Amino acid sequence: MPNLDPSYLDAPAIPAPAGHVSDFEHPVTDTQQGGIHQLAYFAIILCGALAALSSLFRIASRIMKKPRHIGIEDFLLVAALGLYSGFLYLCYEIALFPGFLVHEWNIRLRDTVDFSWRLHLASNFYGLTLLCLKLAILIDWLHLFNPRMQRNTVFWTIHVLLIMNTIYYISAFFLDRFRCSPIEKTWNPLYVGGSCPIDANALNIVSSLLNLISDFIILLLPQWIIWRLNLTKAKKLGASLLFVIGIFATACGIARMVYSIETLYSKDYTYIYTTVGLWSLGELTSGFLVIGVPSIPKVYRSLYSQPDSILHTMATRLRGTRTADSGGVAGRAHHVESGSGSANLPSWFTPRPSSQSRDMWSITRDDGYGLLPDQHGRAAYVEAYPDPASSVELPEYAIIRETRVQISSQPRLYSDGSIKWQDPK
Repeated sequence: MPNLDPSYLDAPAIPAPAGHVSDFEHPVTDTQQGGIHQLAYFAIILCGALAALSSLFRIASRIMKKPRHIGIEDFLLVAALGLYSGFLYLCYEIALFPGFLVHEWNIRLRDTVDFSWRLHLASNFYGLTLLCLKLAILIDWLHLFNPRMQRNTVFWTIHVLLIMNTIYYISAFFLDRFRCSPIEKTWNPLYVGGSCPIDANALNIVSSLLNLISDFIILLLPQWIIWRLNLTKAKKLGASLLFVIGIFATACGIARMVYSIETLYSKDYTYIYTTVGLWSLGELTSGFLVIGVPSIPKVYRSLYSQPDSILHTMATRLRGTRTADSGGVAGRAHHVESGSGSANLPSWFTPRPSSQSRDMWSITRDDGYGLLPDQHGRAAYVEAYPDPASSVELPEYAIIRETRVQISSQPRLYSDGSIKWQDPK
């Protein structure tokens, strides 16, 4: 920074418009005195907590899975959470000073250097976080909606999105990082000399537009797949609701693009860019929710199924003595379902399937009979899913669940009516 006159550095960053007076001690916003610090603190804490909880549910569901399976999408999620933490910290520093939604004529020119530096870093963290999030979401959906990696529309659509998002976000990172020569001119508004061949405002608008298109495609992709599955309308609706969180991410992307366009007509950058930052917080948080919320039912069932878990204990106490006093067939059925004492019952005693409501993550044997559509789009009633090595061709869109059963003993009925168990030959 050149040796500038202190009086020049202490002047307002931009001239105050007619009817306004610069106030450095208590910057004035459209809503209150002193800048909007409280709103920023609340948004940072809320978004950080939601992102952390969503990531925790996702990782927990993978660890609880038998066998445990940690894929590349989970490592990308952890990387996204780390980058998001850096973005939150920079937002917190901006919230401390000058604050969010503070007009630029209410801060001194010397203070714009620190603000621009933090804004530049936050923009880099934002792009890298979004890259890791979108890659994690797309890879996860590829495994969910196309587990056998068939070369169908879903396979190629997701792969095209993976390649395009990777190229776009990496290119945007380097363009923003090195758009000026020397690099210091990128973030230092007081730097004299150098050049910036790439206009920052135009880059932000193009970035927001391409990001919005990507969000919109990712929002529609699971809905398009789910509503083509051979499920009941109730289950289709329940499954689709797990993925509509992307609507909020798309809405945040639209708002972010609108405020980015305002930079073409206004020089009040502290007000506009902090507004963009708030919408960016919502957009990134929505990405964590998109990949984390569908894991909540899995974690709940895993915890509930463990006899020593808090959820199982609470549910048992709420049922009271009904479970203990329910004898006969119902009591024995529950005994078999729990997995204890099954060796003392004959093979023909099979508890009836539970009639309680289930979501798309609870597809059981009964659902498998009508899940796979035939080549004419009608329900193909099959007794079991085909073996991967069989010649049966799977439909293009299907949710598949493999169940393996190992028989260790079998009953034998004698003429006197007694039943004994023996090892199979």
